[in-house]
Amino acid sequence: MTIVDAKDLTPAQHTSLWTLLADSYEHGARQRWAYPETHVVAWSETGLARAHAGVVGRSGYCDELAASIGGVCGVRTAEHYRSLGLATTAVGQAVVLLRERGVDFVLLCCDGELCGFYERLGFAPWDGAFRCSRPLPQTVMVLPLKKTPRKSIDLCGLPW
Repeated sequence: MTIVDAKDLTPAQHTSLWTLLADSYEHGARQRWAYPETHVVAWSETGLARAHAGVVGRSGYCDELAASIGGVCGVRTAEHYRSLGLATTAVGQAVVLLRERGVDFVLLCCDGELCGFYERLGFAPWDGAFRCSRPLPQTVMVLPLKKTPRKSIDLCGLPW
């Protein structure tokens, strides 16, 4: 796995990464999402993206108090590379990176059928109040680090 800031992606890496995300992301064209600032990527020997987890950091609110919120987004694995643990490794490295950055908790949004996968990684479904800049059809999941949200989360912007 490689950790690379979005601004440091080469044009070829950028194209390969967004090809992976576009091929497996059904909501992308119709929804606006926060752009990852950092990418955790498994590259093939030929430089193609095979697995990805994006990383976002944001100031927001947790239970009406200021909080540093970390996000994991765009978790994808190319079809021929599934069941090898690549997504698990990418998400794990994203969480380590966010922990190092000192975020209070990690949040992700996923389709309901993926909740079990993320629960095995320590995330729990969020059923409290959730605010962001647009309606969100996915399940929100949270991994507490320094703070455990109890009542409300406000992203103060686009979801990821």
